[in-house]
Amino acid sequence: MNPSERASPSAEWEKTDLENLYQTVNDWNSTGQQERLAELRETPAVRENLINARRHLLIAQRVCPMMPDVDLQLAMLDFLEPTVSPQGLTHLQRAISLNRANPVALDSIAHLADVAGMIDIALGCWRRELELTPDAIQRIATLLKGRVSIEDQIERVFPASPRILMELATTLYANSTDGNSRELLLQRCIRMLIEQRQQIVGDEDPFVEISTNEAEYFYTLGQAHGLLGNYEAAVDCFRQALRISPTQLNWRLELVNLLRKQRRFAAAVKQAELCLTIDPNRKETVELLRQIHTEQSTQSDESTESRP
Repeated sequence: MNPSERASPSAEWEKTDLENLYQTVNDWNSTGQQERLAELRETPAVRENLINARRHLLIAQRVCPMMPDVDLQLAMLDFLEPTVSPQGLTHLQRAISLNRANPVALDSIAHLADVAGMIDIALGCWRRELELTPDAIQRIATLLKGRVSIEDQIERVFPASPRILMELATTLYANSTDGNSRELLLQRCIRMLIEQRQQIVGDEDPFVEISTNEAEYFYTLGQAHGLLGNYEAAVDCFRQALRISPTQLNWRLELVNLLRKQRRFAAAVKQAELCLTIDPNRKETVELLRQIHTEQSTQSDESTESRP
């Protein structure tokens, strides 16, 4: 770009807010554009407003050092001091220590750290945010998808929750192009389920019943195996879950479909008929049973034709 075409630092400041300015100055700093930082510090808008703002924030911090928002603001203004990195690392670290129970503040810190190239700090903040508010998983995982490896997300960001890993595998990573990432999520989900189970039962068989949540455990384990194509293991887990909670209609319908995939039509018919005893008026089950009978008949015809 011709220097005469480049927007002046003053113009760039006047068209942006403080968070965007923080990203801009860190971009300049990381690409060695120190002269642009020096020019920005001398612009009237900065000298007349931000220098005074920073001075008052430092006073506020001395008077009341536990105010959580002050350090966030100071981090974004550290570029005003030529001898200090514009990343504002010291202030961000203080902000983290003051906001360990504040998911909104942690999210703000994570975004600042991210745009300033401090990805380790950002990932740590997002992990803590998810510990406090697991419902933020889709937003944070969407932000990180394609930018941070799925292995790092699993190990460094996502909570130790099989439910959350299953949710991501069946939503954000459900496309065929996400096969490798989905497989890693499901494998980790299975390991996590078994590890959590063994922490309770010790080295005993992980299929031993030991709590009121055992049905959910077997169901989730079965889901993960089924999505990975481990149909035998999935069927075993679903049977365990339904032995404990036999009236879970949706679980039993999932078992029916797993048996269909294995072409075990007699077993699928039996399970579908059990579904009708639970809810005789469910049209979906009636149609499913009809489809299975058709597939079973086709399989029988094929077997007959193949005989010499």
